[in-house]
Amino acid sequence: MLFIDSNGINNRYNLNKKSNELSDEIDYYKKEINQLELERKAFDQNDKLLEQYARENYMMKKKSEDIYYVSENQ
Repeated sequence: MLFIDSNGINNRYNLNKKSNELSDEIDYYKKEINQLELERKAFDQNDKLLEQYARENYMMKKKSEDIYYVSENQ
């Protein structure tokens, strides 16, 4: 009955392993959320940092600027 039943040892082991993996994943995402909250607060307090982030990651520019991208492909 240990291996035939739906509550067998093998099934319990797999469920426990999956539960531990999900708990680790929850901890990871909580840390990521905290890090993003700190970054958001920094952006709220510093407009220059926000502008730098937007320029680097979203390719934003001012109306009077021209941006040239140089590729290293040969």
